[in-house]
Amino acid sequence: MNVHMLFQDNGDAMIVKRSQLPPNWQSASKDLIVDITRMNILANTYRAWPKHLHHKLSMKRRIALALTWRVEVVEDMWAAPSPIEPRQLIIDKWDRRYKHPLTVMRNNLPPHWRDVRTSLIVDFVRTILFIQGFELYPQPDISWESHQAYAYQEPVEVQDDVDCMKMQNNINEEFRANLSKREKRIHDNYNYTLLGQILETHRAKEREWKS
Repeated sequence: MNVHMLFQDNGDAMIVKRSQLPPNWQSASKDLIVDITRMNILANTYRAWPKHLHHKLSMKRRIALALTWRVEVVEDMWAAPSPIEPRQLIIDKWDRRYKHPLTVMRNNLPPHWRDVRTSLIVDFVRTILFIQGFELYPQPDISWESHQAYAYQEPVEVQDDVDCMKMQNNINEEFRANLSKREKRIHDNYNYTLLGQILETHRAKEREWKS
C-alpha cells in the first residue's frame, strides 16, 4: 500500500482509522481523507493489473473502479488537532534539488482543497504523480518502490498568488518539451487538476443520491 495511507478492505468498504494516519492527516476533514484514499486505491490498480500486461485497461476505467469503493472514516481519535501550518511552502532557492519545483496553484484545486494545510496538498499532488508514473512508464522492470521514490521526492511548491500563473506555465512548457507525443497526450489529459475535478463531480452525485 501507499506509504501515505493505512487502510483495510472489509469487503464492503475501505476502512480508514484516523489513529493510523500520518500526524498531518489525523485532523484532516473526512472529504480529504476519502479523496486521498481513493487516489491510493487508483494507484493500487496498477499493482493488481500492471499496465504492460493490461494495456487495454485505460486510466478512465481505473478511475471509475476506484470511485466505486465506499470509504468509511472511523473517528477513533478525540485529541486536539495538530497545529495549523503556514499556507505557503517556502523553498530555499539555493537548494539544487528544488531548482524546478512543481508549482501548484490553490485556485486550480477543487474548492474543498483550496484552504487546507500545505502538507496535505503536497501529499495529494505527489500521490497523483505516483499514479501518473504507471501511465508514463509502464515498463515491468521499474519497481513499485522506484515509482514511489520518483513521485514522493518531487519538490512541490504551493502558491496562492495568481501572478505566479505565468511562472507555472513556463515550467509546464519546459517539462512538456521533453516529452514524446504520447506522453504529452497522457500528461495533458490526466493531470492532477482533472483528477481533482473527477473526484469533485463524483462527490456532487454522491450528495445528490444521499439526499
